[in-house]
Amino acid sequence: MAIGHESEDVIVNNLRAYRIADVCFSFYRGVENAVISNSIVNQCNGGGISVFSDWPACIGGPTFSKNVLINNNIAYGQP
Repeated sequence: MAIGHESEDVIVNNLRAYRIADVCFSFYRGVENAVISNSIVNQCNGGGISVFSDWPACIGGPTFSKNVLINNNIAYGQP
C-alpha cells in the first residue's frame, strides 16, 4: 500500500493494514507535508511503515520526500 509520486498534504490516520504481500505502508517518491499516525500494520512481507526515494530506471532520478511525520503507530509480526 503506497502513497506517492509527488503527492502533497497527505494525512493517514487510523489505518489498519494486515497481510499485505509487500511493504505494509509507504510514502514513495516525493511526498511532501505528510503524516501517518495512530495506525496498526502487521504481518506484511516487507517493512512496516517506510519512506522511499528510489529511482526505477523507467522513471528517472530520485525524488525525495519532505516533511514526513510517522507518529504513534504500531508495526508487528513481519516475517
